[in-house]
Amino acid sequence: MIGYGYRQGLCHFQKCDFRIIKIGKDDIGKRDVFTLSEYDKLVRYLRTYTSDKECKKDDFIKRERLMVRYCILIASNTMLRVGELWNLTWGDVVDIEKTKDNQNKDVHLVTINVRAETSKVRSSRKIISRGGEYFLKVKQNTEYTDKKHYVFSSIDGTQKFDKRKWYLHWGLLMNGIGIDDYKERNLTWYSLRHFGITCRIRANVSFSDISKIAGTSVSNIENHYGHYDDDMLKKTALKNFSVQEDGLVLND
Repeated sequence: MIGYGYRQGLCHFQKCDFRIIKIGKDDIGKRDVFTLSEYDKLVRYLRTYTSDKECKKDDFIKRERLMVRYCILIASNTMLRVGELWNLTWGDVVDIEKTKDNQNKDVHLVTINVRAETSKVRSSRKIISRGGEYFLKVKQNTEYTDKKHYVFSSIDGTQKFDKRKWYLHWGLLMNGIGIDDYKERNLTWYSLRHFGITCRIRANVSFSDISKIAGTSVSNIENHYGHYDDDMLKKTALKNFSVQEDGLVLND
């Protein structure tokens, strides 16, 4: 625009001279993540939040709050992006399988097809994750379970759950567990994805495997999702090794 103005004789300089803006990688998309104790407090408070007493025995309010509760639990287990999560249809939920994890505990694995049109990166992917039991709970809480219906539909219809209500409930929950500065910390629905990824890192799942499930690059996980808390840092610091004739042997 300035170049055009100069050529037309409307201004006396050819270009604007701006100071180069430098942004460190820690300042890009910086978002806080729940600590384990905060997330545990949230999960426990969700039981109170959906109780008959808190819902004043109003079935509509209870069902709406249950939808929010199960969405939070599904988000932190599947590591789906918010857009992918809220646009899920029952047709995207391929299978739910009850099995055992590596500690021989019961777990429900859910297989989900993430459609390209709902993905931020416009790429489809298939994921298998924990949290299948919460999809079963959602089905018990809604009558709209045809393949074309949204998993998180409005309580009284087939439209998507109102976006304003997602954020209204989120604010009530954050205040309910004593995180009054959640806006300053940038704790949002998206933080559940961050928390889920951090937990997979804590469980020693490789960044490569996490990237396939989360639908993001390994470098992006390293730069933006690798939230190391004090316990994780201590565990890293306490690792040692011994030197043997055939090389180095790590002692965890």
